[in-house]
Amino acid sequence: MRKVVVSLVLAAIGLIASPSLLVNGAGANSFSTTSAASTQTSQVPRLEVTLLANAGEADSGFDIATSQEFQLIESFLSGLPEVPPPNWNSLGWRGYQLLNNGVPNLPEQIRVFEGVIRTMAADQTHYFVDQHGFEGWLAVRAAQQGFTSGLDELTSVSQSALALDRVDEKAAVPVVAKDLPTSGSEPPYEPDKWNKPGVQDKNNCYNYARNKILDKFGRPGRGTTSEPPAPGDPGYNCANFVAAAKADGMSAVDCDKACPEGSYKVALVLDPDGSGGKLSPDYHWYRQDKGGKWSHKPGAGDVTDKDSSGKPITDPRTADRKRKTKDGWVAGFKDFCGCFCVKAS
Repeated sequence: MRKVVVSLVLAAIGLIASPSLLVNGAGANSFSTTSAASTQTSQVPRLEVTLLANAGEADSGFDIATSQEFQLIESFLSGLPEVPPPNWNSLGWRGYQLLNNGVPNLPEQIRVFEGVIRTMAADQTHYFVDQHGFEGWLAVRAAQQGFTSGLDELTSVSQSALALDRVDEKAAVPVVAKDLPTSGSEPPYEPDKWNKPGVQDKNNCYNYARNKILDKFGRPGRGTTSEPPAPGDPGYNCANFVAAAKADGMSAVDCDKACPEGSYKVALVLDPDGSGGKLSPDYHWYRQDKGGKWSHKPGAGDVTDKDSSGKPITDPRTADRKRKTKDGWVAGFKDFCGCFCVKAS
């Protein structure tokens, strides 16, 4: 199986260099397609590819905008067996996410990670085994843009053969910890409101913490003299992020106390050195929801109420905040910067 998958990926790489070798008539797709193309004729059709790795800072990405590649992606998605939703990690490397901007015959959003493909279209979400090497092809395309070594997934995509038999390695463990105090003004946990194309891709943990759906990633202190330095620059630390949060109207609070009525609690964590250089430096926010549990939205990824161990979050201070790399787990968001009150919206 491994040789077959790698051969398919290498063949796909050849298709990039030789568009005339593309196979036409890839067959019926096993997902619902979007009619978004008919309403976006004013722009050039393209797929926005995001390399999901960050939680607060913007991720790297590139566009796919040729008809040959669109056809190739159709073939990658053709005739795939469906599988149950996988237990993908929420922090660190999380694969490739493709947002459809006017490309016909393709879903509104595609995510590819660890041998599984997720498609979202017409309010339907499906998961498939990546049998044709889509993940490896995306790795090579990313490498062509200078983002990764690219060839890492040429071996890892062989894991798609195991996707049908994948065992849940993060089974929930009974939680005995008490929930932290609430004000009664906490927003409800509504993942479906955020986990949809056009919203999910444009909102990060900071937007989610403030319960504001916007058209771009938020960043503490943006547009003020309090905005923290860029990742990797001196001063990328809790003190500067806390100052930025306060400039945005947040107020520090003891995590073990409730916020005043009309506001709710959020928490800030930091990975100031990118876990020793294995990832990009990043920040992340958690939000306390109605009922007392916590949730978060890592970057352009999914909203979730689980930590990196797949456990419900009762206290962000003790939650598993490790980040994943292609080689395994690293320390992640080890710096806990504090809890804050945010005005309910």
